[in-house]
Amino acid sequence: MDEAIGDEEIYENDWILDTILKYKKLNMYELDKTIHFMELTDHSSMCVLCSNSKGSYEISEFTLPDIIYSENSIKNASDLKLKCGMFSTDIITQMKPIQKEHKLVLSKKEISGISLYNLAMDKQTDEITKYSHITCELVNPSFSLFERKAILVSNSTDPAILVDLEESKSILSLNCCNSSIQSVLQPVFINNNQFVVCYNNCGSLIIQDVRQDDCNQFIPNPYVGKGPWTVNTSGNSINNAKVILLSSCGFVFVFDSRKWSEPLYKNKLPLNQLPKFETNYTVNFSPRDTNIISVSGFDSNVHVYDISNNPREVFVHEGHGNVEGCESNTVVTSHSWFGHEENYLISSAKNKTIQCWQYET
Repeated sequence: MDEAIGDEEIYENDWILDTILKYKKLNMYELDKTIHFMELTDHSSMCVLCSNSKGSYEISEFTLPDIIYSENSIKNASDLKLKCGMFSTDIITQMKPIQKEHKLVLSKKEISGISLYNLAMDKQTDEITKYSHITCELVNPSFSLFERKAILVSNSTDPAILVDLEESKSILSLNCCNSSIQSVLQPVFINNNQFVVCYNNCGSLIIQDVRQDDCNQFIPNPYVGKGPWTVNTSGNSINNAKVILLSSCGFVFVFDSRKWSEPLYKNKLPLNQLPKFETNYTVNFSPRDTNIISVSGFDSNVHVYDISNNPREVFVHEGHGNVEGCESNTVVTSHSWFGHEENYLISSAKNKTIQCWQYET
């Protein structure tokens, strides 16, 4: 496993000098491999999925340095500490940590079911080790996690599979998908009992209650042809979770999970349309205010919007695209909000960079 590399001095280029007053914190790191996904495992560590020039995959868990919690820091740093890692000859298509469990769930191309791994918890080992594989009829499924459960989907002709991660077994098959719509599917848990499935091709939704197979609702999307689409939720609150739907053209819908008849919000964000071969755009709610959303995957930036009324761009993080030697086709691959501080995010990009940043308001 390779440690993160970088310059320990402040990155004093024109971009930093021009934008330094926009940030409370900005810490920039560089790895030596292409970054596909980055997920926080807790408030102080993250897992990163990378690949090398030969196509081999590598997952590393890093400890985030103490400097990201200091009051003010603007630095191009090299102190990402490697905790553990693993190599894989399989093509990994999705990676999610089980929060507070020090475990990792993976989906792999052309392999049915999901694989479960232990993250190293002590200094006796630095390896991420596989401890279980949950087999089901779904090949290379997309999945969403809620506590010790997972919901798996594959395509519109297959059922959704509910999995008990603690027992490492499938516990329920739900025939909730509309087989008349040919589409890749994306599931997201709303709360302990409900999940939503997005038809990525058209943006239509299925809302399913796991307690009853026939208790589901189909929400057609009137903007067919404006996709592909992605979906996310504001959290796992039973009472007031919001669901957001975003297309590659910038159309955005927000629903109250208690009332699906009409979206709470619908508008179009002023974003660049994705190249046809890109599908890794992401939308997240701010953990402190569901009127604030963040969007990435359209270009080398992370865009933050206030959608309390007409969409207003609150902030644009341009750090990934302003790294020395950055190629013009660099795109942000993932981003997340830190919940412990206001306006604080972490993002990764295909140009091997990871950046922690807190913007001024």
